[in-house]
Amino acid sequence: MEQSIIQVTAAVIIHKGKILIARRRRDQHMGLKWEFPGGKIKENEIPEACLIRELFEEFSIKTRIRELFHRNIHHYEKKSIELISFLVDYLSGEFVLRDHEEIRWVTREEVALYDFADADIPTVKKLSTLRFS
Repeated sequence: MEQSIIQVTAAVIIHKGKILIARRRRDQHMGLKWEFPGGKIKENEIPEACLIRELFEEFSIKTRIRELFHRNIHHYEKKSIELISFLVDYLSGEFVLRDHEEIRWVTREEVALYDFADADIPTVKKLSTLRFS
């Protein structure tokens, strides 16, 4: 039986020359792996609206979508996801961790040193081509 593909958004938030990464809670699937935060797209929801909603729900922050950054499909053992990542501007709010153990602001070079969830690795690799200050 072929698996359906779950659409998931991810935020590449760049602020003051650093990128936000988040560590999954230990009790979640892929626990303690690092990821670009985001979440599942609900029925009748566009990816951009999903990501703004998820970032507010997970962190209590306000953000703005800049542009689509990368799309890839990853097949896990029991599910397949299409990860749709966007470049995102952090606008305001104090970070409150609801779905993650920790967050870090890292340089583009440092991102590759972290143990990311498999679906996020293509986004990590594409970051090496991104020019920002």
